[in-house]
Amino acid sequence: MAERDSTAVWRWLAGLGMCCCAGAASAAGDSDWSAGVFVGQAVKGNLSDILPRAFTGKLDFQTAYASGVLLRYELAKPGWLSDWSQRHGWPLSSSLEFGALQMSGLTHNTELDLDWRPAITFWQPGRFQIETAWGIGLSHSFGKPWSDYEDPEHPQGYKTLFHMTPELALRNEDLPGWSLGLRLHHRSGIYGTVAPRKVGSNHVGLALMRQF
Repeated sequence: MAERDSTAVWRWLAGLGMCCCAGAASAAGDSDWSAGVFVGQAVKGNLSDILPRAFTGKLDFQTAYASGVLLRYELAKPGWLSDWSQRHGWPLSSSLEFGALQMSGLTHNTELDLDWRPAITFWQPGRFQIETAWGIGLSHSFGKPWSDYEDPEHPQGYKTLFHMTPELALRNEDLPGWSLGLRLHHRSGIYGTVAPRKVGSNHVGLALMRQF
């Protein structure tokens, strides 16, 4: 019964995401809303090890995958922050982002994420803009069978974990409203704060977004 309920919830969320993406495809420009998709593959190792390994090309990919939809709302900036951005030429923004992901491979659970996502455009070569962002929030995983990849000794515990999504995103003036980001999807117990240190997972993937 729980598995059927999880499947129904996921199908509803996927349908909502498809509607959002369809709306995004019809209009782009100055908007507070964005929708998109994320696709990633799990990598083995601690968070502190993954970034150095990424630069050397030695990531240990696992047969576990994450895919789903994202919905983002950009928050209003206070006046002093807008003035600072204009003065230094580094556009700053912050947003709330909701994600609904389905795991496959070694994992079979559904995941809901909610993050606060500050971002800064730190380089604008030619018609391109390069943005770095760092989403911080909570992630709740549900559905059966539970992910034994994340925590084999506690198959029903620690479903709500800390969530973090460092990302490097690329935009192009010729494609207004679109962005493509290289993202790390990280779930953990914050080094034992809300769950044992071994609980958690990391997925490296791409996030394609568009304003609507």
